[in-house]
Amino acid sequence: MSRVKTDLDATREDLKMARSEMGTLIARNHDEIDQLRRLGERDYIEFTIAGKNKPQKVGNVTVVLKGVNENATSSALP
Repeated sequence: MSRVKTDLDATREDLKMARSEMGTLIARNHDEIDQLRRLGERDYIEFTIAGKNKPQKVGNVTVVLKGVNENATSSALP
């Protein structure tokens, strides 16, 4: 019975993480980044975007925030 509960808890944690169209995990906050790091499948870079239309180099790419919809909790990154 305890194994079923452990499996169920693990499944719940998996479902909490968002997945992209390619099936890769997407972290939306610091705690989710830590969870992905513990999986050890890839290297992750945590960053904070300074503001709209301010290019920022992150790793080997440049990220620019083009817009934010605060009501929908979404953002647009080209």
